Amino acid sequence: MLFRSVAYYALALALRRPIAGGVLLGVALGAVFLSQGVLETLILMMIALAMPVVSRDWRRNAYARTLGMALLIAAPLIVAWPLALHARSPELFSTWLQLDWHALLDAHQRDPSYYVRILVWHAWPVWLLGLWTLWQLRHAPKAQAGVHAAPGLVLPLTGALITLIALSWASGARDLYALPLLPALALLAAPAAQGLRRGAANAWFWFSVLGFTVFIVAA
Repeated sequence: MLFRSVAYYALALALRRPIAGGVLLGVALGAVFLSQGVLETLILMMIALAMPVVSRDWRRNAYARTLGMALLIAAPLIVAWPLALHARSPELFSTWLQLDWHALLDAHQRDPSYYVRILVWHAWPVWLLGLWTLWQLRHAPKAQAGVHAAPGLVLPLTGALITLIALSWASGARDLYALPLLPALALLAAPAAQGLRRGAANAWFWFSVLGFTVFIVAA
């Protein structure tokens, strides 16, 4: 989750500092591959490649430098471990490759609606605040309501949609695999938390404090 959050920060940073954003994005891609696997890395790559398509804010020559720097940093990190594993044991490499790619391509174990069903409780109450953020756009001026004028919204929204589609397409659905959705949904919910009325904000505050305390005591 840490490096996935770093990847979102890197994509946002790329609008102001393309090279620094590329370095962070490359480190995040390499770390996600080494710690989580092929699917999670592909999801981040698809999000990075989709940004120029969905928003003109990323449709700049400077963002090409971000992607180039990210590739330069991430490639050695991604390639080194499989090469080392193959050199150590070709049999283990073959087993890893078979298990990891079959998890992506095995259509018999897919449940496309699984993650949509569990998000009601798995992402509570972040998804509710995310919807409130989108609902508040109806009051924004037309010049500010479009996705092209709101990079702070289009990035998490694109990330959440691509992640949800990719996870639903992959096989072997589990509650744990839905965690990559949370950073994007949290970013989408952040503006709503700042615009809550006093009563709702107080209720939200005490819910957070009590929830955090309960989990700490349980742990």
